[in-house]
Amino acid sequence: MTEPVTQTCSRPTIWAEHREGSSTPALDAIGHDCAAHGITAQYNRPLTIHDISEHTDDFERRWQATTQHHADPQRSHVNG
Repeated sequence: MTEPVTQTCSRPTIWAEHREGSSTPALDAIGHDCAAHGITAQYNRPLTIHDISEHTDDFERRWQATTQHHADPQRSHVNG
């Protein structure tokens, strides 16, 4: 089991900035940008590619939800 990441790129725009440029953003570049913004793993340990890769599904899901919402702002949040 790996250590939990306390602030894995909590600033959603870091993932989004990289994701806008590529469908498979470079995790090392994301880690570098997180470090530049003071975002670290547990115990102030630098984020690794492995740390970030454990959360890419969540980042992608959130990015998809955000971009779909902005593409169709009239879409209802409640079905029915």
